[in-house]
Amino acid sequence: MITFFILTFILLLLFRNKETLVLSKERCDFLKAFFPFLIIAGHCSFFCQNTFFDDIRWSGPYIVAIFFFISGYGLQYKYRHNQMDIKYLKNRTRAILLPIILPIIIYVLLSCNGWGSFKHLCKNAIFHGNLILPYSWFVIVILLLYVSYYFIRRHLKNEINFCIAYCAFLLVITVIFQRIGWDSSSFVSNIAFLLGIVYYDNESKILRYINNLGGGVKQLLIIIMGCICLSYIHNSSLFPGFAFFAVPFWTIAFIGLFSTINVKSFKLAKLLKKYSYEIYLTQGISFSILSFFELNNWCFLILSLILSLVLGTISQKVTLAITHR
Repeated sequence: MITFFILTFILLLLFRNKETLVLSKERCDFLKAFFPFLIIAGHCSFFCQNTFFDDIRWSGPYIVAIFFFISGYGLQYKYRHNQMDIKYLKNRTRAILLPIILPIIIYVLLSCNGWGSFKHLCKNAIFHGNLILPYSWFVIVILLLYVSYYFIRRHLKNEINFCIAYCAFLLVITVIFQRIGWDSSSFVSNIAFLLGIVYYDNESKILRYINNLGGGVKQLLIIIMGCICLSYIHNSSLFPGFAFFAVPFWTIAFIGLFSTINVKSFKLAKLLKKYSYEIYLTQGISFSILSFFELNNWCFLILSLILSLVLGTISQKVTLAITHR
């Protein structure tokens, strides 16, 4: 967590802007380009042991929360511009599900040495929320958030009623996921999706408020982020369920600070964003391959990032070639 806070602070120092900026597509793409690599670095902590990896592991739910926030923000944009219909939902579902097929096949071929191990993978999929592929719980959850948004929105046009109903839905799936034993990563960050929806409708007011109050608000947001980060300084949360309370405050603080950072989506960022989803999906394959070798911590991290980038790029190109024949 301290590592992520330092990176945010560096961005704030290098690209600080006097006026707040809206969360444009270009700025969202900047986050989508680099955040998957932070998630991969966090997952490397399950294979590598030192202070850096232990620290960054706790950043996972907070980084995922930003992805959910952006998704909620984007869906609300589509809705307000009359682009949220069943055709859009079908296209999004297709875009989410198709890229995972090839990585699942590759992972099964790498990991299974018989029917018994395949059954173990399937059991893991049911009871831990992964579609056989490690960390693919994200696919299930983001798809569930998209579909639920569409159907709840169809019946509730009033914004307050919609937010209450959607908040109740998030609470229900949180309880269900927890009861069936899914990892907490699959539900502690979901509230950020609703925050993104609310933020879109109130963005101009929020940015005007930050501008009017000036440095005081920015300092408060930095303090909030800093306190949450420092709470993990002993590589454990303050108490069970701490992330439930911390994620909303963290997300609001980060987005508020990011609105004062003037980053532009340069060529490398655009390239990485193009393959970011597949990079995330193929990280489990990278870990499986590299676990066969004796590597020190930093070699494992660097090779995991490079291999995930290569596999993600190949996976997308092969999937597109097959589906567009």
